[in-house]
Amino acid sequence: MMNAVKPSRTTMPAQPASFFEGERQGSDRPAVRRAAVETTLFYDPPYDNELDDRLAQYLVAYLSPAASLTYKSIVWTPWTECRFDFLIDVGTRRVAIDYTDTPEDLQQALVEDNDALALGSGNVDEIFRIRLQDLQDRPFDVLHVLAVWEPALFTPYGRRIFAMRAAVETTGSTLVVTDELAIVRFKPGMTEEDALGDLFEWPDANRDGELVIRRLDRNDPSYWERQYERASLVYGMKWVTRKVQPAAVPEEWSGQAG
Repeated sequence: MMNAVKPSRTTMPAQPASFFEGERQGSDRPAVRRAAVETTLFYDPPYDNELDDRLAQYLVAYLSPAASLTYKSIVWTPWTECRFDFLIDVGTRRVAIDYTDTPEDLQQALVEDNDALALGSGNVDEIFRIRLQDLQDRPFDVLHVLAVWEPALFTPYGRRIFAMRAAVETTGSTLVVTDELAIVRFKPGMTEEDALGDLFEWPDANRDGELVIRRLDRNDPSYWERQYERASLVYGMKWVTRKVQPAAVPEEWSGQAG
């Protein structure tokens, strides 16, 4: 008899449809249909922190029904593993979202190696690298920018929600699909309440400064190809070194003949 294999996080039973009541509306996202056919797109706590939990809820509520969602994804390359906070698979494209391993938390070279190796190996098609503070303070501005770059990831209802809840500076920005960077500058002193009026309840968040999101696409290697060549050489040499290094001889064997 074969041993039972514990299912991964992406195959656990979906949460009741009422969980996202209020977030999921409109005919393009009927909750009953989602629960019946989407076995890889659902809210699956616990998550490591409150920010991961909140983003997971937004993604589950607004991603295309054809998408699958993996939390704390590990992408393997020939030489090492690459990690991302979330990985979205829509069949034709695999899109990674990462905001934990930003240059503020790790050396920038390590982050660039991670992204370049994932793209160069062909295991990821697109990477959105988001600043942690932007995602904490301006989640719908971030999601709106992602939806402009990759509209197929989200439902029409989700895209309308993002545009409605994002600041006017974000919705009024001219974003080119082929751009590597999206930079939105906010007016000094603007708050969530100023931007949205009394339509929604928001935590206090200062809108000063700017939102910055980096996008790397496998089809446009000009932004990551040189980093990939360097990283594949460095990590490839490390891999070869580990493989050819002779096994350590136990101390009790040292000095013995033969």
